[in-house]
Amino acid sequence: MSLNILDHLGLAYQPIWGAQRQLVAVRLRVRALHPEVVDAAHLLQLLSDERQPHTPPLLVSFTDRPLLLQALAVSPQEGLWLELPDEGEFATDELRQHVLFAQRMGHQLVQCGPLARAAQGVAAAGRSLPMHLLDLWPEDVALALRSVADRGQLAAAPQARSPVLAGHIYQNIGSSALAAHCLDDRRAWGICDWPVDDVLHQHRHQSIACDRNVVLHVLRAFEQDLSMDEVENRIYLDPVLTYRMLRMVNSVAFGTSREVDSVRHALMLLGHSNMRQWLNEQLLAASLEPALRPVRHAMVLRAQLMDHLMDAGPEHDLRAEIHLTGLFSRIDGLLQEPLADALARIPLSARVTDALLNHHGPYVSYLDVARHMEDLHAMGDLPLICRTHDFRVDDVNRALIRMLCHVRHNPV
Repeated sequence: MSLNILDHLGLAYQPIWGAQRQLVAVRLRVRALHPEVVDAAHLLQLLSDERQPHTPPLLVSFTDRPLLLQALAVSPQEGLWLELPDEGEFATDELRQHVLFAQRMGHQLVQCGPLARAAQGVAAAGRSLPMHLLDLWPEDVALALRSVADRGQLAAAPQARSPVLAGHIYQNIGSSALAAHCLDDRRAWGICDWPVDDVLHQHRHQSIACDRNVVLHVLRAFEQDLSMDEVENRIYLDPVLTYRMLRMVNSVAFGTSREVDSVRHALMLLGHSNMRQWLNEQLLAASLEPALRPVRHAMVLRAQLMDHLMDAGPEHDLRAEIHLTGLFSRIDGLLQEPLADALARIPLSARVTDALLNHHGPYVSYLDVARHMEDLHAMGDLPLICRTHDFRVDDVNRALIRMLCHVRHNPV
C-alpha cells in the first residue's frame, strides 16, 4: 500500500440533489492511476476521518473492480456508501459473494443500472429494491413526460403511467420537467447532477434575481451581530447577490471615489445600516424558484474547491480573488448575457478577468483543475492536468476531499 494513496488516484465528483433541491449526497468517482499501490480500505478510512457531522453522504464509485471488492470486504463507515457497477446477468459469483457479505455487514449499497432492469426486479420480487442509481431509456423518458402532459389535460382518455420508481437516484436527466417529475411526482430520492442548461434556457429572456433564502440568511447575520467573515461567507452563497452588491457599490449613485473590487471592501464602505437597507430592497424581487438552487449551489461548490486548491491561508485578498474567479465563472448563465459584458460592469482584479475571459494568468490553473474535477469522464487525464499547471496530484485530490467533507446539505 502506498504511504500517500492520493498521489495514485484520479477523483471527480457529482452532486446529488433531493426533493427540496438541496444537496443530499455527493457521488465521488475514484479511478486508480496505479492500481498496484492503491488500497480501498485506506481511502475509505481517509474519507471517514475527514467527514464532518453535517457532511452529506459520499457515494464512492470505484471504476476498478479490485478496489470495489476491497471496499465491500471492509467494515462500513458512517456516511460512506458504495456504488455497484451495472453488470446485470454477467455479474460474477465473486462480486455477488462480496455484495452479500457487504450487505450482512451493513454497507449502504447503491446499484447502477437501467430503470427497465430495476422495474423487472420489483415485479419479480414483489417489493421495493435497495437503492439504485438509474438511467432512463428514451422510451422511459417519453412515457414519463407523457404522463406529466396527460395529467394536465382534461380529456377523458386514460393517462399514461410513469415508469419512474420511487426511492431511487436518477442520472443523465436532461430536462427540468423530467427532474421535477422524478422528485415531486414520483418521489425519487435524488437526481445525480442537474439539468443546468435546460433550467437556464427557461430563463433566457431575463436575468435571474437573488436567492431569497440567502438574502434572509445574510440579514440574520446582521441581526445576530456575527463577524464580517461570516457575513461575507453568506453573501458568497449566491453568485447573483455577490455580483449585484459589487455592481451597486461601484455605481454612480453610490458615489464612491474609487473602485471596489471585493465584498469585504464593499461591506466596510456600506456599513450595517446601508447594507441591511439594500438587502431588504433585494427581497422585493428575490427568487424562491427551487430549480435554481442546484444551479447556484454548484457554482458555490466550484468556488469552494478553488479555495481549497489555493490554500491561501491568512491572505484574505488573495483568497477572495480566487473565490470570485470560481463564483463568477458561470455567472453569464444567471445574468443571461455574455460573460464579458457582465464582468465589464464590475471592477474585478485583472487576474480574475484574465482567467475568466482570456484563459490566462495565475488563476486559470485553479479554474481548469476545478472544472476538470467536475467531469467524471476525464479522471484519467488528472496527471496531465496537474503537470500542465504544476500541481501535485495528491494536493489536488486532498483539496477535493476537504471541500466535499466540509460541505453542508443546505448552506442556508
